[in-house]
Amino acid sequence: MCGFRIYPVDIVQKLLNHIEIGDYMDFDSEILVCLKWQGYHFVNIATEVKYPEGNTSNFNLVKDNIRISKMHAKLFLLMLIKSPVILYRRIIEKDNG
Repeated sequence: MCGFRIYPVDIVQKLLNHIEIGDYMDFDSEILVCLKWQGYHFVNIATEVKYPEGNTSNFNLVKDNIRISKMHAKLFLLMLIKSPVILYRRIIEKDNG
C-alpha cells in the first residue's frame, strides 16, 4: 500500500471506465489486483523515498481502515466469481511459457 507507482494511463483509463475503484488509501491495492486479474504484469524498481522531518500522514485511522476492509471484502467476493477465469488464464500461461 505504499510506494511510488507509475501506471500506464491508457490501460488504467479503460479499467476505470468499466469498474469502480476506490479513491483514497484503497486505490493502489485495488487497482493492482484488478490489473493483475486482467493479465498485466508489473515491473518493480527500487526507488528511494525521503520524507521530510515532521511530515504528517494523510491516513485516517477509522475511515481508511473501513475503506480498505470494504475493498478487501469486495475483492474476495469478486475473486470467488472470477476464479475459474483466473485459473484458466494461469494454466494457459504456464503451458505457453
